[in-house]
Amino acid sequence: MPYVGGPGGGYTRKVLAAKLITVGRTPVTREWTRSEKTGTSSSNQAISVESRESIDFTVGVVMTASIPEQTAAKFLYHYAGTPLSTIADTNIRGFVQAALSREFGLRELDAARKDKAAIFTKVYEETKAAFSIKGISIDNLGYSEGMTYADQ
Repeated sequence: MPYVGGPGGGYTRKVLAAKLITVGRTPVTREWTRSEKTGTSSSNQAISVESRESIDFTVGVVMTASIPEQTAAKFLYHYAGTPLSTIADTNIRGFVQAALSREFGLRELDAARKDKAAIFTKVYEETKAAFSIKGISIDNLGYSEGMTYADQ
């Protein structure tokens, strides 16, 4: 180790250090569905929402996220080494839940059925923008399964 002169003629030892942090950049796909035969989990993970007239139903969601090489540092800054799969099932899922709840809640049930594709397009764009600034690319977000009503 090199020694460097210190104030007043003393010597101090200079220690050089570096830390390598890796980021798992493998894309993560999640299917939050009602059926135990589909989806990421065998439990019911469908997104629960309601229409403007408070009719409860669930929708299945499929989403793929990744961390582009050029945004890995942003991801680390915001999530401090938490795996993307965990972020997908917590932060991203929560964001999608809130956005879908807002959009379906603005519409009566008949309009919600007709506007489902437009709703998901809007939520995809919002989710993509919100997580892009945190280093995550939302590669796709859409619906799977149909609308399943709480009260048949």
